Amino acid sequence: SNGMPAQCRRRVCHRRLLSAGTGLLLACAHIIVGEAVDAEIAPVGVGAWPTYGRDGVDWRGGVCGSRERQSPVNFERLLKYPPQDYLDYHYEPIRGPLEFKAAGGMLVADVGQVLRGGVEFGREFYPLQAIHFHGPAEHLIAGKRNPLEMQLMHRSFKDPQKTVIVSMLIWSKATPLPPPMNSTPAFAMPSVNEYGFNPHLQNFLKAPPPTTEGASSSLTVDLDLSKLVEDPAVPDSGSYFSYAGSLTTPPCIDHASWFVRRRIVLASSQQVKALSDALYAVSKGAGSNRDIAPWNRRIVRIYKVRNRPYLTVGGGQGLPWGPNPRTDGEMEAHKLAKMARDKAENAAYYVEDFARRLGDADRAFAHALRGSPAAASPQPGQSPEDRQVAYQQAVRAVREAIQGATRQVKGAVDAVYRAQAQGLYGAVAQLHQQAADLVNNPPNASQNVSAYMSSAAASLGAR
Repeated sequence: SNGMPAQCRRRVCHRRLLSAGTGLLLACAHIIVGEAVDAEIAPVGVGAWPTYGRDGVDWRGGVCGSRERQSPVNFERLLKYPPQDYLDYHYEPIRGPLEFKAAGGMLVADVGQVLRGGVEFGREFYPLQAIHFHGPAEHLIAGKRNPLEMQLMHRSFKDPQKTVIVSMLIWSKATPLPPPMNSTPAFAMPSVNEYGFNPHLQNFLKAPPPTTEGASSSLTVDLDLSKLVEDPAVPDSGSYFSYAGSLTTPPCIDHASWFVRRRIVLASSQQVKALSDALYAVSKGAGSNRDIAPWNRRIVRIYKVRNRPYLTVGGGQGLPWGPNPRTDGEMEAHKLAKMARDKAENAAYYVEDFARRLGDADRAFAHALRGSPAAASPQPGQSPEDRQVAYQQAVRAVREAIQGATRQVKGAVDAVYRAQAQGLYGAVAQLHQQAADLVNNPPNASQNVSAYMSSAAASLGAR
C-alpha cells in the first residue's frame, strides 16, 4: 500500500472502515494519521464526497442512518446554567505557512503534522488535528442558526475513533445570503475598521479562500486559538455545552465528545461573508451544515474551559486499569476466562460427585456382605472365629479395591480437567497480552487486525 496514491489509500481505508468494524479501523487509522488526514473529510464510497443537497438526511454511509447518538443538535436547556466541570486545554501559537483547503463542502486547515497542543478530557490527551469551517452553522442555540461554525478537531492517540470537538458559533451584524447559483462573488479584503472585526479570525482571510472542491490557498498566519476558544473580556465566553455525539459527515462515527461554546464569537460582516461565500461555492449553493438530530435522552452538561501552561494526563502508558475490560480484546478474554473458570468448577463438582457415589456403592456393598455371613460356604475344620476373621479380610479387600479404583478414576479425571483449565488460562493470558500490545502498539497497514484477534480466539477455543 505504500506505493499507492494518497487518494486511493484513503478510499481503501474508508471501505475497510465501513465493512470490517473496529478491528480494521485501527490499521486504517494508522495509515491516514501518518498523512494527518481527518476521518471526517474522508471520501464516501468510491470517489464521492459528501453532498449537502438534503442537509445530510440522505447519507447512509457508516452509521449516518442512525438517529440514536448523532450530531448536530439544538440546545434549548441550560442556557444560563453555571458550569459543572472543567475542560483543560493548551494550544501553541501557529505561526508561518498554513494551507487552507476546500474539502467535502467545508473549509479545512490541517494542523496535525506538528503537535500544537490539545485538550485533556477523561484523563486522556487529545491532540489538535484540524480546523473545520461550516456555513451555515450546524449547531443551534434556542433554535437560532448562526452564519458560521468553527470546529477544532481533536483525536485520541490510543483510539482513532474517539474525538473531542471544540466548536465556536460565529455571528456578524449582517447575515450573509447565499450567492446566486453558479457564481463566485469577488473576494474583498475585510476592513479592520468595520464593526466586529476579529483579528484572530482574519488569519484565515489573508488570501482569498478556496471556492472549488480540492482547491487550496496558502496563508501566512500568526494564530492564537485560545483567543477564539474564550475571550476574557466577554463574560461567560468560556462556558460550553457538552454532550455525546458523532462526526457530522460520513461515516458519522458516534464516538465524539462535543463542546459547543455558549456565547457566540463576534466577527465583522465582511469577514463572515467572505467565508460564507466560499463555503456556498464549494458546496454548490447547498451550504455545509447537517440537519439537526434528536436528543434521545442524552445528557447536557456545562463545562468551563481552562487554559493551562501544560497538560498533565493521568494513567501513564495505555488505558487505565480497572474492574471492567478496557478494549474489545480484553472483553473477549474476560469472557473466555470466565468460561474456563466455570468449566473447571464443573469438573471439580463432577469428580466430587463421582467419588461420593463410589463411596456410597462401597458402603452398600460392604453392608450387603456383612449382612449375610451365613450365605458363605464354611471351609472344613474352620471355627466360627476363623470364619469371622476370613469374612472381615474379604470385606477389607473389597473395600480397598473399590477405594483404589475411586482414587485412580478421581486422579485421572482431575488431571484431564486440570490440564484443560490450565491450557485455557494460558490462552486467556496470551490473548490478554495480545490485546494490550495491540492497544499500545497499533499494527501497520499490512496486518489484518480482525484476523489477528480471530486467530487468538480460535486457538483459545481449540483448547
